[in-house]
Amino acid sequence: MTDRTKAFGVAFLTLACVAGCSGRADSNTLPPGGAGGTSGTSGAGGTSGSSGVAALSGASSIGGDLSGRGGDVSGIGGLDATGGVTAITQTGGNTALGIDPSGGSTVNHDPVFPHEAGTPWRTSGANFCPAGGVQLFAYGPFSDPRGVFMLTQSGNDALSLFRNEGSGWTEAPTTLPNAPVGLTGFPQGSLLAYGASDCGVEFIDGTTVTCSEAGPNAWPAFVVDAATAYAWRENSLLKYDGQIWSEQAQAPGFQAYSLWAQADRAWVGTSDGQVLAFVDGVTTPTVFSGLGSGMVSALWGFAADDIYAGTESGGVYHFDGTGWTQRVATAGDCPGIRGMWGADNVLFYRTRGSLVQLRDGDEVIPIIDVPCVTTFSDGVSASAEITGLWGNSPNEVFIATREWQVVPRMNPFAPGTQSISAGAGTCSTVGLLWFDGVSVSPL
Repeated sequence: MTDRTKAFGVAFLTLACVAGCSGRADSNTLPPGGAGGTSGTSGAGGTSGSSGVAALSGASSIGGDLSGRGGDVSGIGGLDATGGVTAITQTGGNTALGIDPSGGSTVNHDPVFPHEAGTPWRTSGANFCPAGGVQLFAYGPFSDPRGVFMLTQSGNDALSLFRNEGSGWTEAPTTLPNAPVGLTGFPQGSLLAYGASDCGVEFIDGTTVTCSEAGPNAWPAFVVDAATAYAWRENSLLKYDGQIWSEQAQAPGFQAYSLWAQADRAWVGTSDGQVLAFVDGVTTPTVFSGLGSGMVSALWGFAADDIYAGTESGGVYHFDGTGWTQRVATAGDCPGIRGMWGADNVLFYRTRGSLVQLRDGDEVIPIIDVPCVTTFSDGVSASAEITGLWGNSPNEVFIATREWQVVPRMNPFAPGTQSISAGAGTCSTVGLLWFDGVSVSPL
C-alpha cells in the first residue's frame, strides 16, 4: 500500500453499550488501540503518533471519567494546535425508571452512539430517524456521489427506501416481495437488494423494483462497476454483465460468507477459513487456506495482489498475490470482523462494536469502540452494534448502527423485561453515522 501517513486527529469514541456477538456477517462487511495512543487505566489522550489519535480505553481521560451509567456526552474537545484530539467521554448519571399502566418501563439512558449535533454532512438537516421501534431492521448503507441510501423494514410491513442526497432524508415505499439481507448498488444507477428467498437479486429504480434472473437466495453480492456484478448462489458463482446473470463456476461443498471482485475475477470467503479465487474462463477456483478455521466474514481489495480478509475470530489477513499473512489480531469481547470497505488504499473494518482504519497495512487507527455488554445499576442492559459500512472516500464514510435497551417491568402483575428503542422520541433502534476523516457525527 502506498504511504499515506499524515498527522490528523480522530475523535475516538469509547462509549457504553452491549450485546452478544452472534449473527451473520454481511458481504461488505476492529479493536481499540492504535498508533496514536495507548489503552489502559490512564489513556489520557494517548501518546502523539503519526496519526495524532488520542486513544481512550481506560478509567480516566483528558475529557473526564467514564462512569458506565449512561447520561449525556460531555467533555467533547476539538482539535488542539498540534493536531491531537481531546477525548469524548460519557459522564452523566441515570434518571429513574418510569412506570406505565401496562407494566412496561421507560428509561432515560442516553443512546451510546453519538446522537447530538456534530459535523453536518453537506447541507443535510435532521438525522436519519425512521419509525419502527425495536422491530425495525435496516439494510445498508450504500453510497455513491448521488448520496446515501438505506432500506428498512418493520416486522412484516413493506420495506421503505430512505435516501439523502445532501439536503435531508426522504422516504419512498418499495414493493420488494421479500426482505433482503443486503443492499448495494451500481454507481449512479440502480440499487441492488440481495439475499431474498424468492428473488435473490432485485434492482431498485426509484419506487420500481425488478426481479433479476439470479435465482433465489443469492448471497453475498458485490458490484464492480456500472455494468458488472457478482453474486453467490448455493454452490455457484454468478456474474452479471449488464444484461443477464450467468454461472461462472461451481464449488460444491463450500458455503460463502463474503465476496469481493474485479471485472474479470472474484474472491469468495467461506465458512471454514478458506478463500476461493475465481478467474473468468476457469471453471475451477484456486483454494487458499491459512486464515484459521472459522468463517472468512469480510473481504476487500485494492488490486489482485492487495486484498484483505477478516475472520470471525478477529484476524485481519493480507493477500500479496501468492499467499495470506495475518496483519491484525483484534481483541475484546466481540472481536469478530463483520465488514470491510476501502478507498485510496485506506481500509476500514468493523466488528460488532468498533470501527477501525488500517493504513499502510499495519497502522491501526481506532475510530469507534463500543464495549459489547453494559449492565446498569438499575437492572437495565443496553445493546448496540454496528451493522453496516460503506463510503465514497476515506473522508466520507457511512456507518449504520442499531441499539436498544432491555428494561425490567416495574408492575408486579406483569413481571419480566421488555425491549425498548434507545433512539430519541419516535426514532427506532436504527441509526446512521458518518466519519469525515477526523470525527464521527450523526447523519
